[in-house]
Amino acid sequence: MHTLPEPSRDDNLVFTEICQARRYRSVRAALAAISPSVLKSYQTYIDERGVPSRVAELGVSDDGKEALIGNYDQLSSGRPHAMLRAELLALAPAGRCPMCDRGQVATLDHFLPKARYPEFSVLLRNLVPVCHRCNNLKRDLVEELEGRFLHSYYESPPLEPILRAEVDVGETVAVSYSVSSTPSASDHVRNFQFQFERLQLDRYFQAEAVAELCDRSWALDAYYDEGNKDAVRRYLRREADSAVARHGFNHWKSALFIALSDSGEFCDGGFHLLPAS
Repeated sequence: MHTLPEPSRDDNLVFTEICQARRYRSVRAALAAISPSVLKSYQTYIDERGVPSRVAELGVSDDGKEALIGNYDQLSSGRPHAMLRAELLALAPAGRCPMCDRGQVATLDHFLPKARYPEFSVLLRNLVPVCHRCNNLKRDLVEELEGRFLHSYYESPPLEPILRAEVDVGETVAVSYSVSSTPSASDHVRNFQFQFERLQLDRYFQAEAVAELCDRSWALDAYYDEGNKDAVRRYLRREADSAVARHGFNHWKSALFIALSDSGEFCDGGFHLLPAS
């Protein structure tokens, strides 16, 4: 999970231009009538950084809701504002999904779902570039009693190391992930855990970890032959330090290499039990 740079365009101007570009006069008139309320809601959203409990639903007529949701179609391929979609997708560094740190961004998620918040259907700061998997799992869910999703434009993962990887060396090498939390944990930590659970990141990270290790099997063999388990441990610790410096503690790769470097069984030849790639 990581943050994204905020869109640089003026949201009010984007909304006005999209409304004026609508084909039918009746739709343009309906949008013009509710525009002052929508733009006021935009300011609230930005001031409150999209936190659902602090952003009230505007409440519009069925015709107004349909017109507002229809604005989003203007970002589709071949439409007048299709370039906005491309600009938003390009905000993700290396095209990586900010919700899972691995998938390639390919779609835009309405952080506050347009079914409930049609006024934000084209608010750029409500449109988060994500991968298909995360978008499909998140759907219209934003907040429950247990927590809510982190907003990728406004929130980073917690600084304290709470994402844990565990390495089990048995008939094969198994890696599992969990979030270390307590009932007294901060809202930020609870929200991180909420996102981890709702996006089923334990299984996703597990698959990515095994693939990562299979790709490194040659290097592990080489270090083991050079200096036995201590050389392997030093190699894994360097990789852990590098991942932490680049991504922070709560990235699947950081947690993985920290756990591996702490595993005497893995370092002392246990990596030979990795499944065939």
